[in-house]
Amino acid sequence: MTKVTVKVEGLKELEKNLKQFSKGVGRNILKRALAGAAKPIRDAAVRLAPVDTGELRDSIGISDKVINNVGKAEYAAIMRAGGTKDEALAALRSARRSAKAAKSTVEIYVGTAVPYSIPVEFGTAHSAARPFLRPAWDENKDLALANIKDELSIEIGKAAARAELKAARAAAKAKA
Repeated sequence: MTKVTVKVEGLKELEKNLKQFSKGVGRNILKRALAGAAKPIRDAAVRLAPVDTGELRDSIGISDKVINNVGKAEYAAIMRAGGTKDEALAALRSARRSAKAAKSTVEIYVGTAVPYSIPVEFGTAHSAARPFLRPAWDENKDLALANIKDELSIEIGKAAARAELKAARAAAKAKA
């Protein structure tokens, strides 16, 4: 396994800039910036994906959503123990809140939900690996990291402009 070291500067300034917005707006700024920075990785994965029908290549995307299995074990344990559905749902919600508090505020994924993508990427006992996601990451991780700064600057500027426009509309409406 290769060790990767990244030095990040300017996080205090970033936090200061994001605090001028609501938590939701700040999270959306981060999502859009990270998604923009991930585009070179996605584009490379599309280029490198093996093409039989094109379904795999066409399914590669950028997302902030993954299938959330957090809390399912807790839910099942309560149900197996004879608990009520409300108790099981409460355990599921509690586990998800705990996991959310422990995670970073924004995560972006480049990948595909096509079920056979894993055997294509890693191979099986019967077929050789045809990796496309890892090489895309390896080719573009430095570019993506460098793009985050630019994307954050752009997205913060856009959000500030939207906030100013919203304030101007509110002021004009208050005068009328």
